[in-house]
Amino acid sequence: GSISKEEAERRAAVQAATQAKLDAVRAQLDEIIAKNTAADDLETLPEEELIIDQKLSEELNAQAAAEAEEVKRERRRANLKSSLLWERMKAELVDPMQRSGAVVEPLAVPQVDTDVDA
Repeated sequence: GSISKEEAERRAAVQAATQAKLDAVRAQLDEIIAKNTAADDLETLPEEELIIDQKLSEELNAQAAAEAEEVKRERRRANLKSSLLWERMKAELVDPMQRSGAVVEPLAVPQVDTDVDA
């Protein structure tokens, strides 16, 4: 039942890391409780509502980040589409007019109504 020195050190390191995390959570909880206690009566939460589900909070934050990234991706795509359309229109419409002596042609040939009886 004897463990090696390395295993004992590893276990001690894991225990110390776990204790540090626990201390950080306790400090965070103490800070939240202190803020809640110091808040106005209208802003004070009952203790059962004060405890925040960390997993739920992380899931909601991850979901919000994913939704924000999707919106950014959609906006980027829409902006690229608009830029491409502008570049094509500029090449077709603006650039030819900036060259001296260039012939400018209409986009569509106008239709002339030849029916005089109407």
